[in-house]
Amino acid sequence: MNVSLKDVLSQNCDPEKRFIEKLEDAVVLIGQAKQGGYTVGIVGGVWDLPHIGHAKYLRLAKMECDILIVV
Repeated sequence: MNVSLKDVLSQNCDPEKRFIEKLEDAVVLIGQAKQGGYTVGIVGGVWDLPHIGHAKYLRLAKMECDILIVV
């Protein structure tokens, strides 16, 4: 696994290091986060041409959890 929960939670983490390629790695990190008492949210969508509506949607979704997973 290329990323740790500590990396994901770090304010200074390079955004590219937060990219998780394998589903199995994401499942492990989600389990660690839940065991640590964090709430985890997940959103999906089509991000072909990001616009202000996407930004608002993601901002509101992030307000509902500690860690937001975007697929």
